[in-house]
Formats: sequence, C-alpha cells, structure tokens
Amino acid sequence: MSNILKLLLISIFLVVTSSPAYSSKIDMEKGRKSSADEKRITHRKKKLLSSLLFLNLLPHKGKAVSRNTLSLTDTDRTLSGSFNVRAVENIYKKYGFNKEVQLSLHKFSRRDYDFQQRLELSGKYVKQMAGIFSEKGLPKELAWLPLVESGFNPRAYSHRRAAGLWQFMPRTARQLGLKIDWWVDERRDPVKSTEAAARYLQYLYERFGSWPLALAAYNAGEGRVNNALDKVGENDFWSISATQHIRKETKDYVPSYIAAAAIATHPARFGFRRIDYRKPPKFDEVVINRPMDFDVIARLADVSVSEIRELNPELRRWCTPPNALNYKLKVPEGARDRFLTNMAEIRGDELELASFYTVKKGDTVDKIAKNIGSSIQDIVDRNGLGRKAAIMTGKKILVPLEAQWSRFLKQVMH
Repeated sequence: MSNILKLLLISIFLVVTSSPAYSSKIDMEKGRKSSADEKRITHRKKKLLSSLLFLNLLPHKGKAVSRNTLSLTDTDRTLSGSFNVRAVENIYKKYGFNKEVQLSLHKFSRRDYDFQQRLELSGKYVKQMAGIFSEKGLPKELAWLPLVESGFNPRAYSHRRAAGLWQFMPRTARQLGLKIDWWVDERRDPVKSTEAAARYLQYLYERFGSWPLALAAYNAGEGRVNNALDKVGENDFWSISATQHIRKETKDYVPSYIAAAAIATHPARFGFRRIDYRKPPKFDEVVINRPMDFDVIARLADVSVSEIRELNPELRRWCTPPNALNYKLKVPEGARDRFLTNMAEIRGDELELASFYTVKKGDTVDKIAKNIGSSIQDIVDRNGLGRKAAIMTGKKILVPLEAQWSRFLKQVMH
C-alpha cells in the first residue's frame, strides 16, 4: 500500500478523533446523547485503530514503525524464517483477512504481556514443530497453532479435558494413536503430539479443501462444520461464520489463529521487539527397562528431579511406566553416560523397586500394605485405585518393595 494512502488514513483518524463534533458527542450530557450514537462512534474508532494496526502504523502503544527501520534479532530471524512483509501477506492470502482478523490483531497487540509470554515459550518447541509439518508437506506456519490452543504449555489442561500443546480431547488423541493411561499422557509429549496434530490437520484439509475450514473443524469437530456447510450451501468458512450454525468460539478461533501466526511470523512489525525466546531443550535419551522412580533417576544422572520432569512432561506419576518395557527417557544433555555408569554399579535385583502382586481371595489394600510393610496410600497412588481402593481377586497390582527401596537409596546417596 502506498505511503500516500497510509498518510490519508492517518489524517482521517486524526480528523475524526479530534474534531469538535466528535468531542461534543463524547462530552454530551447523558440526557441528550443516544447510546446508539455512542456505540457507532466507538465502533468507528476501533475499526480505524484496527486498520492502522494492520498497516503497522500503530503497532504497539500508538508508536509508528517505519518499514525500513525494523531491527530483528537473530532469534527472530531463526524462528520466523522469512521476516519480510510478504511472509505476513502470504498468511493472509492463504487463510483470509477481514475485520475479524483485524480485531484479533488488535486484541493480541493490546494484551501484549500475555501474548509475549506465549511467544517466548514457543522458542522451546516451534522450530522442531515446523520441521515436522514441513516433512509432511504441510504449511510451516501451522506450528504457531499452539499460541491459541495451549500457549505452548505442554501441561495445559482445559475444563473439557483437552490436554497438551495441541489440546486434544482423550477420544481424538487415542484415535490418532496417542497413549493415555494412569502413567502416561502422550498428548503432553511435544514430538508425538505434534506428529499426531500434523496427521489430523492433513486429514481435515483433505476432507474440507481449505485451511480455514480445516482449522474450524479442528476446533469444533468435523460434524459441526459439515452440518453448517450443508445448511449454508457454501464451502467457505467465512460464509458459515456469518451465521448462527457454528459457535462463537469457532468463529473467533480461525481469525485468532491467523492473527497469532501473522504476529509470530514478524513480531517486530506488530510492536513485539524484545522477545526472550526460550531455548529448545538439549537432552540425551536412555532406555529404562524397568519402572524407576524420578528421584533415583535424578541421583544416578546427578541432576534435579525437576529437570527430569521438565524433559518428560508426558509422564504423569513419580516414575517411568511399569507397563512399558524399554521406555525411552530424556535426561539433560551430558548426563547419559553418568547415568549409565552409576546404574552399572548397582546390582540388578536392587533396582527392582516395585513388583506386581496378584490379588488373592480375602485380600484388601490394608492387608496387603501391612504384609509388605508399605502404606495404603502408596499402593492406592501406584495403581490409581480411587477413593474406595477396591481390588478384585485375580487382579495384578503394583506394590513397592520397601526393603530394596531403602537399601538402594542408601547406596545411591553414598
């Protein structure tokens, strides 16, 4: 857009907001002004602000940014790829641009602290995510979808039971091959969940034929979007968005993603200049062939328990899954050899910190706990038994081996 047109829009904005007529309407006594006039003026002002924001003349706190004086850090360039104007324009061409997108741009720019935090956290994951989408022939900018889903928090959990970076519902996650049980929730695994998201988004795009519709179906479900399209008789997201056939959440979801992706692609253009991107985690992998407590793993690797948890967000409990042999566990970079060396010095039987017990007739959790010298709560927690702690004859439950546990911890600590 030419500089002349930009200046014209600025002039219009200044004239409208500073004119006597405008001021008199705002300052009008309550008895003389109409709510309709006030709403119309406020709406007009917001619309002008959003237009100027899109043109990057008022990107943040009312400060103009010259297209020729943008200063991006190396991190910005690495994360955003092509950072010129065309990159943002290509997103608008692919997904759409209208007043709803403008309002989302305005919303994110005005709530700058919250959105900046999301951008900073994205540094841990987005480069790897973009690589996964690229390998599957999908648009790289889809890696920014967690900005509006989870804020790039792998432990995000909604009241509807959606979880992880991509906020999958349990049923959808299992259909996509993600494991969810008492021990593990792979919706929180950054790599596995992103691979599942790529498969699902590719399927939705092939079904609906456009990315806005695919994104709407990702949010609302295939059935709702399909029903809305049938009622409207159009195959276009913006057509069904103008009706009552889809929820407001979905109407806002697609423009929110478009705005978030545009800002993330070129943050400085929208006023986000000092983004402290979190660095991608560096780690090694070790194979755990038996259940092992995080505390023990941390001691063997000479790292903190919090580091182990941070690198393995998919693990829901205090140890590696007892029902998964040869589990690949992430440890901080450089800790693998130390872990394996220390582990080799421990006898195999001393690593057996838990075992399976077959419930016999007449057994109760209280009785089993007393027999093995454990606590009731420990057995309940290890097996997810719930409040009543009910067990059935013949069922296998996991019980701690307290003597081995105590001896092992003493040896590790010394």
